[in-house]
Amino acid sequence: MDYKEIYMSIEISEYALKGVVAEYFNSKINILAAHEIVLSKDAQPAEITDKLKDLKAEIASKLGYPIENTILIVPSLYCKKFKDQVRVDILNENKVVTKEDVALGIKELTSKNDTNDDFVVNVCIDKYMAYGFGYVSNPVGLEARNIEVEASIYTIPSIIAYPLIKIVEAAGFNIVDVCLDIIALQNFALTNQASNYGAVIVDLNSTNTKLAYFKNNTLKATSIIEIGGKHITKDIALCAKIDYEKAESFKQKYVNLDVDNINDIIIYSSYDEVNDEQLKITQAFISQVAKARIEELVSLINNELIRYEISQDELVYFCSGGSLINGLEKIISKNLQFNPIIVKKEFIGARYSGFQKCLGSIINEAKFSRIRGEIKLYVNKIEYNEAINLVSKNNLLYNKGDNVSDDFIKRLVSYIFNN
Repeated sequence: MDYKEIYMSIEISEYALKGVVAEYFNSKINILAAHEIVLSKDAQPAEITDKLKDLKAEIASKLGYPIENTILIVPSLYCKKFKDQVRVDILNENKVVTKEDVALGIKELTSKNDTNDDFVVNVCIDKYMAYGFGYVSNPVGLEARNIEVEASIYTIPSIIAYPLIKIVEAAGFNIVDVCLDIIALQNFALTNQASNYGAVIVDLNSTNTKLAYFKNNTLKATSIIEIGGKHITKDIALCAKIDYEKAESFKQKYVNLDVDNINDIIIYSSYDEVNDEQLKITQAFISQVAKARIEELVSLINNELIRYEISQDELVYFCSGGSLINGLEKIISKNLQFNPIIVKKEFIGARYSGFQKCLGSIINEAKFSRIRGEIKLYVNKIEYNEAINLVSKNNLLYNKGDNVSDDFIKRLVSYIFNN
């Protein structure tokens, strides 16, 4: 049977907004419209809302019609996970499992974690058991007295989720579901076989590098390395004595980590009046600066993979914007002690690899929606003000240690408190 559905997904990061509208058809995904808007490094929530309105208008112009319903990608930085199971009695006269029965089971699972501090983000079904049939991948249509649903449930603090939701809704979007960024990447980069057998995702993003180890189709371990694309940019700016914006532009245009095989061309020159000298920046110079930072990062990744105790035949998938750096494959192949794969656009037919998380969240939504039908959002989404009042401003911003260290998140949360 053909299965076709259209979805929209939005990702908000510290440096950019990304939106994708895609058609999911017979387990394949086709981008209908996509757009990215760069944010200033100190973007305030009001500016983000305005940019989201621009994003919405631009996607509508590319698509030819507006779409308001969207999936919001949320950061897994503060993710918690627990496993639980529930039994649901089949109450209809024919004793046939329906989507509504499955939906009820999932609702009961999430309600077990319905606390004031946690927001249920993803419910990943580990297995179903229908009475008389044992474990099944999809119980809908089976005759049974009851079903058991066993799931992994992922949450983040409400104080992180609500600011993101409020800002997106203020731009006129209707959020029908949310998806953890690392679950989105799992759906984008990993096959079901890889998730079951064992694989690690390395999310190379602008702010940091996230690792997630999946085995038996469940998230076994995560960690964060506080090195991302912005650190490479800062290194280039410092070493080349140029401003951050120019360094970012040069990084994107000229950095090639295969420094032994590039021409040492001059890409910029200026006169330093203080030291009375002509400054010249070459492609080889900024590439060498970037290479030193990437080699440090790969060494730290090695340490994390050893700590995970993964086997030598489990694969390590490098994803997101950082995976696009020229020459990365050579550095990883030389320095990583495990088997790497760099996930590129040909894995899914996308026009631009930077939309990996948006596409992964759409895949996750499409796979799950076949079971749960029209019910999209199983989260404890209570009134914003009521939720925010449960947590004091001081506890959030100052007493959480390193857990809330991101200035971008702090700005969003402060916006909720002050509006």
